[in-house]
Amino acid sequence: MFSFARFLSSFAATKAEDGARGLMSALVRIDPKAATEAELKVMEANVDKAGNLVRQFRQDFEREQMEAAAAEKRFADLLAACEVLRTQIDDPNTSEDRKTSLTTSLERAVKKLEELEPEVHREREEAESAHAVLEDADAQYKAMVEDLAQARSRITAAMRDMQRAQIAEDRAKADAERAAQLAGLRANKTDNLGSALQTFEQEAARARGHAEVLKTKAQVLGKTTDDDTNLTQALASVQTKALPGANVGDRLAALKARQGTQGALPSPKS
Repeated sequence: MFSFARFLSSFAATKAEDGARGLMSALVRIDPKAATEAELKVMEANVDKAGNLVRQFRQDFEREQMEAAAAEKRFADLLAACEVLRTQIDDPNTSEDRKTSLTTSLERAVKKLEELEPEVHREREEAESAHAVLEDADAQYKAMVEDLAQARSRITAAMRDMQRAQIAEDRAKADAERAAQLAGLRANKTDNLGSALQTFEQEAARARGHAEVLKTKAQVLGKTTDDDTNLTQALASVQTKALPGANVGDRLAALKARQGTQGALPSPKS
């Protein structure tokens, strides 16, 4: 049961992280510049926090270093005093009472040294540990500063590249629009000219055809009138209709001529 609960907790945390990354990606797509500035501010805040930690670790190291130096100095001073006492004890001119007193003092000093030695060792270790922490934090801080600088540089380069790509895209769109417009002009010009030419050609063909018909008709009529006397007389006999504007005598003659050609009406049968 505990393992399943831990699994659910981990699963929920993972889904929350996925959701946060998805939301961040959506925000970046909506407004990449604002999202980038926000991300840079987060990085700057982390760098500032790391810098404050480095300053704090440096202060801790300096304090530990001073404490270790003070403990080492006390130990060294006490050790030197022990050497002085020992020298005085070993001096032949020192009286026995003085030697007894010096020996007692030396014993107390040595005991003090034995008590101080672990403290000196502990202070030295604490100073070394503080120095290691400081170096690690300082290295991480410098790496974060470098990462921030590189991020700014990459973002600047990416924004310039995006601007160049946008300009190229706009130019390509403009070129495509101009090409489409030019193609439309060419198509319209070609279509209109083709239609006009086709109309002209059709009209010319019709006119030529009609001219040929008229010419043929004229030739036929002219030939018939000139060469065939009988046909000419026949045509004259049927074309006696008075023209508009003719006088009364002409009109009357035309009526008689038509009546003569038609013949008498048949008489009714008895």
